[in-house]
Amino acid sequence: MDKKQLSDDEIEAAVEGIVAGNQLAEHEPDEQSADLARRQLRGEITADEAVQQEIKRTLEEFKHD
Repeated sequence: MDKKQLSDDEIEAAVEGIVAGNQLAEHEPDEQSADLARRQLRGEITADEAVQQEIKRTLEEFKHD
């Protein structure tokens, strides 16, 4: 079964929903996290790859604190 490719407007609407949900949980996602979501929604990376990249980025941030 072929996956439907999302339009740019659909991707941005989805990212806005993700950001709103995070804000309700009192978490403000940064632009890098939103970009990972966009890349995943465009099919450029898998969900697993997005999670791996976010974990790697977070660990790097803790090394610099």
